[in-house]
Amino acid sequence: MPESDSPRSRVDEIRLARGFTNAALARLAGMESSTLHKVITDKRRPSPRVAERLAPVLEVPVKELYARVGDPIPPPVSLSTADRPDVQSDPSSSSADVPVFGTAQAGSAGSFHLNMLGGPIDWARRPPGLAGVEGVFAIRVEGDSMAPWRQPGELVFIHHNRPAVPGCHVIAEIWSPEPGQPPRAFLKRLLRRTATRVELEQYNPPAIIEFEAERVGRLHRVIEWPEVLGLS
Repeated sequence: MPESDSPRSRVDEIRLARGFTNAALARLAGMESSTLHKVITDKRRPSPRVAERLAPVLEVPVKELYARVGDPIPPPVSLSTADRPDVQSDPSSSSADVPVFGTAQAGSAGSFHLNMLGGPIDWARRPPGLAGVEGVFAIRVEGDSMAPWRQPGELVFIHHNRPAVPGCHVIAEIWSPEPGQPPRAFLKRLLRRTATRVELEQYNPPAIIEFEAERVGRLHRVIEWPEVLGLS
């Protein structure tokens, strides 16, 4: 049964914006899935204990979990550029203020490590279509596992607050079955997401890759070129 794409509470709204499945959020927050389900479907405020568990995983201050559904969702704490004196506040600025967090490696599956908490490996200039848009980061593609849609060396821009839906391209974070191992990330096209499975499509060579939903962390939605260039 597919998970709802309509927020049922403020916690659920932020969960959808960050790209977490219910199972992944519960796992990372150290909660039972049944407990998280009650929090998500309950219109009342979460308890302080629950909020303190969820806020770091969702990368928002605790107070954001008590805001109203529909209020603006701030960019993740790890994407903040407040400590960079060279980043200008003018939305039309061409400053290199978009963090580059990882590199998509070549190979049959094209997995790579997306180290967002460790800080960016580079900074990219902000395209015209993303002027003033918060919660944006990028990766640089190596290899041709997603050619011809994306070629080696191209930057791929991701909107951290935009929910991933079937048919869009995503960065999928997949947790290892071995405890203590960091998640792998994949640049793919999202085909289907249910309560138990997530299906991703690879272009070169053509393949469908499936993962158990409980192993899927976040699904970061890729911004396509027309929007990046300000053409849509």
